Amino acid sequence: MTENSFSITPCKITGFFGMFDILGYTTLIENNSLDKLIEIFCQVIKDLDKKAVRIMCQEGRQVMGITPTKTFVFSDTIILYQTIPKSMWDFGPSFLTIACVLLRLGFEYGVPLRGAISFGEFFVHEESFLGAPITEAFKAEKNQQWSGAILTASAKQKYQDYEKKRQSSKNITYRGINLNPADMFTPFSPNIVVETNIPIKNETENRIEKIKGYSLRWDDYIVNYARLDDIKDLNASLSKELIRLRVEESFSAHGKKIDNDSVKQKMEYTVEFLEEMRDKPLKSIRLTL
Repeated sequence: MTENSFSITPCKITGFFGMFDILGYTTLIENNSLDKLIEIFCQVIKDLDKKAVRIMCQEGRQVMGITPTKTFVFSDTIILYQTIPKSMWDFGPSFLTIACVLLRLGFEYGVPLRGAISFGEFFVHEESFLGAPITEAFKAEKNQQWSGAILTASAKQKYQDYEKKRQSSKNITYRGINLNPADMFTPFSPNIVVETNIPIKNETENRIEKIKGYSLRWDDYIVNYARLDDIKDLNASLSKELIRLRVEESFSAHGKKIDNDSVKQKMEYTVEFLEEMRDKPLKSIRLTL
């Protein structure tokens, strides 16, 4: 089984599960010929998951104790999952980093993604996934009104447990450097998970509410953190108007339509998130020489 394949052997997994859908997929299909759709799928969608995994597993970036992230692509859905690492921190930092990279790559390639991350025990066999984390991620993903990814209640609890350990731990000396054990051996920064207002559709009242929650930071911070080459600035130094232009370019790429109110709302909430991240102070990693 490769680092970017699904599980062939039936097995139970305790870990993280991520589900991502391409926004505007219906209009992409409606406005392109079959040959063009095949081209878009082969050049953009088919290997998007593999690219995200490879970027964080290149030579010099693979780290001690990291469990490979597995992936699966079907139609407009990308799935990531990872068994919980057997480490002292009992957390999945590489998984969340890969998910951030996936979100940014999707945006850059004109297939903006909306996703949800859950945690728990589930069953995997080839293309089949069963368990509470799958339904939890499915429901949370569908209700968001932006391009981004939410941590569901189960993943949020796991992250908060990690943060408590991180904040309460004492620095240790490693190769002459004093640092937090939670920051060792892991391609992770506490800045890639952010608390923000997430636009959620209230199906009962047919309106959009902003709910305080945790989401993944896929703006220019992840570009710099993961050293993504040849990617243009999105919000690091751009005005709201220029951020909006970049968002419109991604949402309308490959012939997708952006002239209905639902799409316009998703774009605007995406712009608001990117603008908020542009001005958000970064948490420092506890590392001193």
